[in-house]
Amino acid sequence: MGCGKSSVGKVLSARLGCPFTDLDAAIVERIGCTIPEFFARHGEADFRTLESDVLSATLSRHTLTGHSLPGHTPSPLTPGNEGICRSGRGGVSGGTAPAISAVLALGGGTVMTPDCAHMVQERTRCIYLRASLDTLVERLRNEAVGRPMLRTRTPDPGTEPCPTPADADIALRERISSLLAQRSATYESVAHHIIDVDGLSVEDVARSILSTI
Repeated sequence: MGCGKSSVGKVLSARLGCPFTDLDAAIVERIGCTIPEFFARHGEADFRTLESDVLSATLSRHTLTGHSLPGHTPSPLTPGNEGICRSGRGGVSGGTAPAISAVLALGGGTVMTPDCAHMVQERTRCIYLRASLDTLVERLRNEAVGRPMLRTRTPDPGTEPCPTPADADIALRERISSLLAQRSATYESVAHHIIDVDGLSVEDVARSILSTI
């Protein structure tokens, strides 16, 4: 969360001339409600099962319908606090780059589900957009309410004072730090490429990815 995968993904899809899919948006389209609402009603375990189903359907759709060059099977790219995309598996032939069928932005927790991690590693070229704790806190400071995985405990207004902005910042930093501690090793093991995004604009990151793939 907060690494810029959706913004970068849209730029990449325009540069590559292929569709862009945000996995969270695809999930919302499937369920007909927001992700925070789904979390509140069903919990994280049900959400991760749903996320795996939508990821599988999305990868299959783009692999089957993507345009490919002769001798290449198109596969999606995935950006995320994870990824961005894998080109066709046929490799480069005669100086022509393999086709890319789509750019896909994953959710921050997608690859923490083993089935999702396997799909991403085997069926995409996954690029981990790695941001520092300071960068993530700065970018996510005003978005925590709409992100279930960033929510911290709400104090009881009858017995506890409302947190100050400084207290809220400390709680957010601790939550993001905890998530990074849980997830970073998996992100690094699943990714085919890692790009450090601190201090880079969306265009800078897109250019770096294009040169990488």
